[in-house]
Amino acid sequence: MKTAGLAVFLLTFLRGPLTGVTDYTPSTCVLDGEHTLLKCSPFSSTNPQNSQNNNYTVKWFRISGHDESMSQILETNRRLVFNGQALEFWPAEVSDTGKYLCVYGNNLHNASDTQKSLEILEAIKDQCFTPICLFEQYARIGQSAIVACGMDQNKNRNYSVKWYKDCLLYKENELKLTFKELKDRDAGNYTCIIKFLYNGKEFNYSRTTNLKLQASVEVLKPGIVSDSSTQVVEIGKAKILSCTAFVGSPDKESANSLYWLGKNLRDNEDLFFMDPCQNASEIPCEMRVTSNFSGGNEYLTRKLKFHAVKVEDLEYSYVCKLDSTTYNQNITFTLIKREQPLDIPKHAFNTGMILIILSSAVFLVFGAACFTFRIDIILLFRTLTGRDETLAGIEGLDF
Repeated sequence: MKTAGLAVFLLTFLRGPLTGVTDYTPSTCVLDGEHTLLKCSPFSSTNPQNSQNNNYTVKWFRISGHDESMSQILETNRRLVFNGQALEFWPAEVSDTGKYLCVYGNNLHNASDTQKSLEILEAIKDQCFTPICLFEQYARIGQSAIVACGMDQNKNRNYSVKWYKDCLLYKENELKLTFKELKDRDAGNYTCIIKFLYNGKEFNYSRTTNLKLQASVEVLKPGIVSDSSTQVVEIGKAKILSCTAFVGSPDKESANSLYWLGKNLRDNEDLFFMDPCQNASEIPCEMRVTSNFSGGNEYLTRKLKFHAVKVEDLEYSYVCKLDSTTYNQNITFTLIKREQPLDIPKHAFNTGMILIILSSAVFLVFGAACFTFRIDIILLFRTLTGRDETLAGIEGLDF
Protein backbone atom coordinates (compact mmCIF):
# COMPACT_ATOMS: atom_id res chain seq x y z
CA MET A 1 0.00 0.00 0.00
CA LYS A 2 1.43 3.35 -1.07
CA THR A 3 1.66 6.38 1.19
CA ALA A 4 -1.35 8.15 -0.35
CA GLY A 5 -3.52 5.05 -0.10
CA LEU A 6 -2.45 4.48 3.47
CA ALA A 7 -3.33 8.06 4.41
CA VAL A 8 -6.89 7.53 3.11
CA PHE A 9 -7.07 4.25 5.03
CA LEU A 10 -5.85 5.81 8.28
CA LEU A 11 -8.33 8.68 7.99
CA THR A 12 -11.10 6.12 7.68
CA PHE A 13 -9.65 3.83 10.33
CA LEU A 14 -8.75 6.50 12.87
CA ARG A 15 -11.80 8.74 13.04
CA GLY A 16 -11.34 11.38 15.69
CA PRO A 17 -8.10 12.47 17.41
CA LEU A 18 -5.66 9.93 18.85
CA THR A 19 -6.17 9.54 22.57
CA GLY A 20 -3.12 7.32 23.14
CA VAL A 21 0.47 8.60 23.23
CA THR A 22 2.76 7.36 20.49
CA ASP A 23 5.29 4.99 22.07
CA TYR A 24 8.84 4.91 20.67
CA THR A 25 10.67 1.99 22.19
CA PRO A 26 14.41 1.28 22.03
CA SER A 27 15.68 -1.00 19.30
CA THR A 28 15.03 -4.70 19.81
CA CYS A 29 18.25 -6.56 19.10
CA VAL A 30 17.87 -10.12 17.78
CA LEU A 31 20.20 -12.58 16.07
CA ASP A 32 19.50 -13.81 12.56
CA GLY A 33 17.56 -17.08 12.51
CA GLU A 34 16.11 -16.70 16.01
CA HIS A 35 12.55 -16.18 17.08
CA THR A 36 11.34 -12.77 18.26
CA LEU A 37 8.21 -10.68 18.34
CA LEU A 38 7.03 -7.08 18.48
CA LYS A 39 4.18 -6.36 20.84
CA CYS A 40 1.74 -3.48 20.47
CA SER A 41 1.22 -1.49 23.66
CA PRO A 42 -2.25 -2.05 25.19
CA PHE A 43 -4.76 0.65 24.32
CA SER A 44 -6.74 2.41 27.02
CA SER A 45 -9.12 5.35 26.88
CA THR A 46 -11.17 7.34 29.34
CA ASN A 47 -14.12 7.26 26.96
CA PRO A 48 -16.77 4.91 28.47
CA GLN A 49 -17.77 3.78 24.96
CA ASN A 50 -14.29 2.29 24.50
CA SER A 51 -14.83 -0.30 27.22
CA GLN A 52 -16.02 -2.81 24.60
CA ASN A 53 -12.52 -3.75 23.45
CA ASN A 54 -13.81 -6.65 21.35
CA ASN A 55 -14.52 -4.20 18.54
CA TYR A 56 -10.88 -3.07 18.33
CA THR A 57 -8.42 -4.54 15.86
CA VAL A 58 -4.62 -4.30 15.53
CA LYS A 59 -2.96 -3.68 12.18
CA TRP A 60 0.80 -3.71 11.58
CA PHE A 61 2.70 -1.54 9.09
CA ARG A 62 6.35 -1.43 8.08
CA ILE A 63 8.08 1.93 7.63
CA SER A 64 10.80 1.99 5.00
CA GLY A 65 12.78 4.32 2.78
CA HIS A 66 13.96 7.88 3.31
CA ASP A 67 10.42 9.13 2.86
CA GLU A 68 9.29 6.64 5.55
CA SER A 69 6.59 5.19 3.39
CA MET A 70 4.39 2.59 5.11
CA SER A 71 3.07 -0.69 3.85
CA GLN A 72 0.65 -2.93 5.69
CA ILE A 73 1.93 -6.32 6.78
CA LEU A 74 -0.32 -9.18 5.78
CA GLU A 75 -0.19 -12.67 7.24
CA THR A 76 0.65 -14.36 3.95
CA ASN A 77 3.10 -16.97 5.23
CA ARG A 78 3.97 -18.91 8.33
CA ARG A 79 7.09 -16.80 9.07
CA LEU A 80 5.20 -13.65 10.06
CA VAL A 81 2.29 -14.45 12.36
CA PHE A 82 -0.23 -12.21 14.14
CA ASN A 83 -0.81 -13.38 17.69
CA GLY A 84 -3.21 -11.02 19.45
CA GLN A 85 -1.39 -7.70 19.83
CA ALA A 86 1.96 -9.22 18.81
CA LEU A 87 3.72 -9.65 15.48
CA GLU A 88 5.80 -12.84 15.66
CA PHE A 89 8.79 -13.75 13.48
CA TRP A 90 9.41 -17.49 12.83
CA PRO A 91 12.31 -16.82 12.51
CA ALA A 92 13.63 -13.27 12.16
CA GLU A 93 15.89 -12.47 9.22
CA VAL A 94 18.39 -9.70 8.59
CA SER A 95 16.03 -8.24 6.00
CA ASP A 96 13.45 -7.67 8.78
CA THR A 97 15.56 -4.86 10.28
CA GLY A 98 13.60 -1.60 10.32
CA LYS A 99 10.76 0.34 11.92
CA TYR A 100 7.28 -1.00 12.53
CA LEU A 101 4.01 0.68 13.43
CA CYS A 102 1.00 -0.96 15.01
CA VAL A 103 -2.38 0.77 14.94
CA TYR A 104 -5.03 -0.08 17.54
CA GLY A 105 -8.63 1.03 17.07
CA ASN A 106 -11.92 0.56 15.22
CA ASN A 107 -14.08 2.43 12.73
CA LEU A 108 -16.06 4.35 15.37
CA HIS A 109 -13.75 5.47 18.11
CA ASN A 110 -10.27 6.90 18.68
CA ALA A 111 -7.16 4.76 18.40
CA SER A 112 -3.52 4.70 19.44
CA ASP A 113 -0.36 3.77 17.59
CA THR A 114 2.95 2.35 18.70
CA GLN A 115 6.18 2.58 16.75
CA LYS A 116 8.94 0.06 17.38
CA SER A 117 12.30 -0.65 15.79
CA LEU A 118 13.83 -4.04 15.17
CA GLU A 119 17.49 -4.82 14.47
CA ILE A 120 18.50 -8.26 13.24
CA LEU A 121 22.23 -9.04 13.48
CA GLU A 122 24.22 -11.92 12.13
CA ALA A 123 25.70 -14.13 14.82
CA ILE A 124 29.49 -14.06 15.12
CA LYS A 125 31.01 -17.46 14.49
CA ASP A 126 32.64 -19.23 17.44
CA GLN A 127 31.22 -16.71 19.93
CA CYS A 128 28.42 -17.44 22.38
CA PHE A 129 27.04 -13.89 22.07
CA THR A 130 27.31 -10.84 19.85
CA PRO A 131 29.09 -7.96 21.66
CA ILE A 132 27.08 -5.26 19.89
CA CYS A 133 23.83 -6.91 20.95
CA LEU A 134 24.08 -6.52 24.73
CA PHE A 135 21.49 -5.33 27.22
CA GLU A 136 23.20 -3.42 30.01
CA GLN A 137 21.97 -3.69 33.58
CA TYR A 138 23.42 -1.80 36.55
CA ALA A 139 23.26 -2.84 40.19
CA ARG A 140 25.10 -2.17 43.45
CA ILE A 141 27.29 -4.59 45.35
CA GLY A 142 25.51 -5.94 48.41
CA GLN A 143 22.03 -5.35 47.00
CA SER A 144 19.65 -7.76 45.26
CA ALA A 145 19.06 -8.00 41.51
CA ILE A 146 17.14 -10.02 38.91
CA VAL A 147 18.46 -10.75 35.42
CA ALA A 148 15.55 -11.75 33.17
CA CYS A 149 15.63 -13.71 29.96
CA GLY A 150 12.83 -11.56 28.56
CA MET A 151 10.71 -14.25 26.90
CA ASP A 152 7.76 -14.67 29.26
CA GLN A 153 5.35 -14.63 26.34
CA ASN A 154 6.35 -18.23 25.54
CA LYS A 155 5.82 -19.55 29.05
CA ASN A 156 2.86 -21.64 27.84
CA ARG A 157 5.03 -23.53 25.36
CA ASN A 158 7.32 -26.39 26.19
CA TYR A 159 10.83 -25.03 26.32
CA SER A 160 14.26 -25.54 27.82
CA VAL A 161 16.47 -22.76 29.17
CA LYS A 162 20.22 -22.59 29.66
CA TRP A 163 22.14 -19.72 31.19
CA TYR A 164 25.79 -19.01 30.42
CA LYS A 165 28.05 -16.63 32.28
CA ASP A 166 30.91 -15.37 30.13
CA CYS A 167 30.24 -18.35 27.79
CA LEU A 168 30.42 -20.98 30.57
CA LEU A 169 27.31 -22.95 31.57
CA TYR A 170 25.86 -21.31 34.67
CA LYS A 171 22.29 -22.54 35.34
CA GLU A 172 19.41 -24.34 33.63
CA ASN A 173 15.59 -24.30 33.45
CA GLU A 174 15.04 -20.82 34.90
CA LEU A 175 13.71 -17.82 33.01
CA LYS A 176 15.40 -15.39 35.39
CA LEU A 177 18.42 -15.26 37.69
CA THR A 178 17.93 -13.95 41.21
CA PHE A 179 20.81 -12.52 43.25
CA LYS A 180 19.96 -11.93 46.90
CA GLU A 181 23.23 -10.14 47.68
CA LEU A 182 25.51 -9.16 44.81
CA LYS A 183 29.27 -9.65 45.10
CA ASP A 184 32.15 -8.50 42.91
CA ARG A 185 32.37 -11.89 41.22
CA ASP A 186 28.74 -11.65 40.01
CA ALA A 187 29.59 -9.04 37.38
CA GLY A 188 29.75 -10.34 33.80
CA ASN A 189 27.83 -11.27 30.66
CA TYR A 190 24.83 -13.52 31.22
CA THR A 191 23.40 -15.23 28.13
CA CYS A 192 20.14 -17.14 28.24
CA ILE A 193 19.21 -19.47 25.39
CA ILE A 194 15.65 -20.79 25.09
CA LYS A 195 14.83 -23.71 22.80
CA PHE A 196 11.20 -24.57 21.92
CA LEU A 197 9.13 -26.18 19.17
CA TYR A 198 6.76 -24.35 16.82
CA ASN A 199 4.88 -26.19 14.09
CA GLY A 200 7.19 -29.15 14.56
CA LYS A 201 10.37 -27.10 14.12
CA GLU A 202 12.89 -26.11 16.81
CA PHE A 203 13.61 -22.42 17.33
CA ASN A 204 16.04 -20.53 19.54
CA TYR A 205 15.76 -17.27 21.41
CA SER A 206 18.80 -15.71 23.10
CA ARG A 207 19.49 -12.61 25.12
CA THR A 208 22.76 -11.43 26.69
CA THR A 209 22.75 -9.08 29.66
CA ASN A 210 25.89 -7.29 30.72
CA LEU A 211 25.58 -6.99 34.50
CA LYS A 212 27.68 -4.08 35.71
CA LEU A 213 28.21 -3.63 39.44
CA GLN A 214 28.80 -0.36 41.20
CA ALA A 215 30.39 0.13 44.58
CA SER A 216 28.02 -0.18 47.49
CA VAL A 217 26.95 2.98 49.25
CA GLU A 218 27.71 2.85 52.94
CA VAL A 219 24.76 4.08 54.94
CA LEU A 220 26.09 5.77 58.05
CA LYS A 221 23.98 5.85 61.17
CA PRO A 222 23.65 9.06 63.16
CA GLY A 223 25.95 9.13 66.15
CA ILE A 224 27.86 11.32 68.58
CA VAL A 225 31.43 11.93 67.41
CA SER A 226 32.62 13.43 70.70
CA ASP A 227 34.08 11.11 73.35
CA SER A 228 33.16 10.68 76.97
CA SER A 229 35.77 12.36 79.14
CA THR A 230 36.73 13.73 82.51
CA GLN A 231 37.22 17.47 82.40
CA VAL A 232 39.63 19.31 84.71
CA VAL A 233 38.13 22.56 85.96
CA GLU A 234 39.10 25.42 88.26
CA ILE A 235 36.66 26.56 90.89
CA GLY A 236 35.25 29.98 90.16
CA LYS A 237 36.23 30.01 86.48
CA ALA A 238 34.09 29.51 83.37
CA LYS A 239 33.94 26.17 81.55
CA ILE A 240 32.19 24.91 78.39
CA LEU A 241 31.50 21.26 77.52
CA SER A 242 30.97 20.64 73.78
CA CYS A 243 29.09 17.74 72.21
CA THR A 244 28.94 17.11 68.42
CA ALA A 245 26.81 14.52 66.61
CA PHE A 246 26.79 13.27 63.01
CA VAL A 247 23.25 13.10 61.60
CA GLY A 248 23.99 12.35 57.91
CA SER A 249 22.44 13.93 54.86
CA PRO A 250 19.73 16.53 55.50
CA ASP A 251 16.34 14.84 55.36
CA LYS A 252 13.02 16.48 56.10
CA GLU A 253 11.56 13.14 57.16
CA SER A 254 14.24 12.44 59.78
CA ALA A 255 14.10 13.95 63.27
CA ASN A 256 17.30 14.44 65.26
CA SER A 257 17.53 15.99 68.72
CA LEU A 258 20.71 16.74 70.71
CA TYR A 259 20.43 17.86 74.34
CA TRP A 260 22.07 17.75 77.81
CA LEU A 261 21.02 15.91 80.95
CA GLY A 262 22.36 15.96 84.53
CA LYS A 263 22.66 13.28 87.21
CA ASN A 264 23.70 13.48 90.86
CA LEU A 265 26.65 11.16 91.47
CA ARG A 266 25.95 10.70 95.18
CA ASP A 267 22.22 10.02 95.05
CA ASN A 268 20.57 7.42 92.87
CA GLU A 269 18.36 9.98 91.17
CA ASP A 270 16.96 10.04 87.66
CA LEU A 271 18.44 12.15 84.92
CA PHE A 272 17.10 15.67 84.66
CA PHE A 273 17.09 18.15 81.79
CA MET A 274 19.54 21.04 81.86
CA ASP A 275 17.98 24.48 81.69
CA PRO A 276 18.57 26.62 78.59
CA CYS A 277 20.91 29.55 78.95
CA GLN A 278 19.09 32.79 79.66
CA ASN A 279 21.09 35.97 80.11
CA ALA A 280 23.63 35.61 82.94
CA SER A 281 22.52 32.34 84.46
CA GLU A 282 24.56 31.21 87.45
CA ILE A 283 23.68 27.52 87.04
CA PRO A 284 25.00 25.20 84.30
CA CYS A 285 22.87 25.67 81.18
CA GLU A 286 22.74 24.33 77.63
CA MET A 287 23.31 26.68 74.72
CA ARG A 288 21.38 26.63 71.44
CA VAL A 289 22.16 23.82 69.03
CA THR A 290 24.18 24.76 65.95
CA SER A 291 24.26 23.00 62.59
CA ASN A 292 27.29 22.62 60.33
CA PHE A 293 27.86 20.83 57.03
CA SER A 294 30.93 18.94 55.87
CA GLY A 295 31.17 16.73 52.78
CA GLY A 296 27.41 16.99 52.23
CA ASN A 297 26.70 15.66 55.74
CA GLU A 298 25.16 17.54 58.64
CA TYR A 299 26.63 17.82 62.13
CA LEU A 300 24.84 19.14 65.22
CA THR A 301 26.67 20.76 68.14
CA ARG A 302 25.27 21.74 71.54
CA LYS A 303 27.36 23.15 74.37
CA LEU A 304 26.88 23.11 78.14
CA LYS A 305 28.05 26.33 79.77
CA PHE A 306 29.33 26.93 83.31
CA HIS A 307 29.58 30.66 84.03
CA ALA A 308 31.62 29.94 87.17
CA VAL A 309 32.30 26.38 88.28
CA LYS A 310 31.22 25.67 91.84
CA VAL A 311 32.23 22.88 94.17
CA GLU A 312 28.74 21.40 94.03
CA ASP A 313 29.01 21.15 90.22
CA LEU A 314 31.62 18.42 90.74
CA GLU A 315 28.96 16.22 92.35
CA TYR A 316 27.11 15.74 89.06
CA SER A 317 27.74 13.94 85.78
CA TYR A 318 26.62 15.58 82.56
CA VAL A 319 25.12 13.46 79.76
CA CYS A 320 24.92 14.51 76.10
CA LYS A 321 22.12 12.55 74.40
CA LEU A 322 21.24 12.14 70.71
CA ASP A 323 17.73 11.02 69.75
CA SER A 324 16.99 10.19 66.09
CA THR A 325 14.41 8.19 64.17
CA THR A 326 16.91 5.38 63.60
CA TYR A 327 19.46 5.49 66.43
CA ASN A 328 19.94 6.79 69.99
CA GLN A 329 23.23 7.39 71.79
CA ASN A 330 24.63 9.28 74.78
CA ILE A 331 28.04 10.08 76.29
CA THR A 332 28.92 11.21 79.82
CA PHE A 333 31.19 13.99 81.10
CA THR A 334 32.47 14.33 84.66
CA LEU A 335 34.34 17.22 86.34
CA ILE A 336 37.35 17.11 88.66
CA LYS A 337 39.05 19.97 90.44
CA ARG A 338 42.46 21.08 89.28
CA GLU A 339 44.94 20.49 92.12
CA GLN A 340 46.97 23.57 93.19
CA PRO A 341 50.77 23.13 93.50
CA LEU A 342 51.91 22.58 97.16
CA ASP A 343 53.78 25.43 99.00
CA ILE A 344 57.29 24.82 100.46
CA PRO A 345 57.16 24.49 104.29
CA LYS A 346 58.50 27.54 106.16
CA HIS A 347 61.23 25.65 108.07
CA ALA A 348 62.49 24.03 104.85
CA PHE A 349 62.59 27.41 103.16
CA ASN A 350 64.55 28.98 106.05
CA THR A 351 67.03 26.12 106.19
CA GLY A 352 67.63 26.34 102.47
CA MET A 353 68.24 30.06 102.57
CA ILE A 354 70.74 29.68 105.43
CA LEU A 355 72.69 27.02 103.55
CA ILE A 356 72.81 29.16 100.41
CA ILE A 357 74.11 32.17 102.37
CA LEU A 358 76.74 30.12 104.24
CA SER A 359 77.94 28.48 101.02
CA SER A 360 78.28 31.84 99.35
CA ALA A 361 80.28 33.21 102.32
CA VAL A 362 82.65 30.23 102.27
CA PHE A 363 83.37 30.70 98.58
CA LEU A 364 84.05 34.42 99.06
CA VAL A 365 86.46 33.84 101.97
CA PHE A 366 88.29 31.12 100.09
CA GLY A 367 88.70 33.34 97.04
CA ALA A 368 90.00 36.27 99.08
CA ALA A 369 92.51 34.07 100.90
CA CYS A 370 93.86 32.66 97.64
CA PHE A 371 94.38 36.19 96.26
CA THR A 372 96.07 37.49 99.41
CA PHE A 373 98.45 34.56 99.93
CA ARG A 374 99.08 33.75 96.28
CA ILE A 375 102.93 34.12 96.58
CA ASP A 376 103.06 31.90 99.63
CA ILE A 377 100.94 29.34 97.88
CA ILE A 378 103.33 29.27 94.91
CA LEU A 379 106.41 28.85 97.15
CA LEU A 380 104.67 26.09 99.04
CA PHE A 381 103.91 24.37 95.74
CA ARG A 382 107.62 24.51 94.75
CA THR A 383 108.69 23.10 98.07
CA LEU A 384 106.23 20.22 97.87
CA THR A 385 107.13 19.29 94.30
CA GLY A 386 110.86 20.01 94.46
CA ARG A 387 110.74 21.99 91.25
CA ASP A 388 111.70 25.55 90.36
CA GLU A 389 110.13 26.81 87.16
CA THR A 390 112.61 29.73 86.99
CA LEU A 391 115.52 27.34 86.26
CA ALA A 392 113.73 25.46 83.46
CA GLY A 393 114.73 28.04 80.81
CA ILE A 394 118.41 28.39 81.92
CA GLU A 395 119.33 24.69 81.55
CA GLY A 396 119.24 24.90 77.78
CA LEU A 397 121.65 27.90 77.49
CA ASP A 398 125.41 27.50 76.41
CA PHE A 399 127.82 29.98 78.20
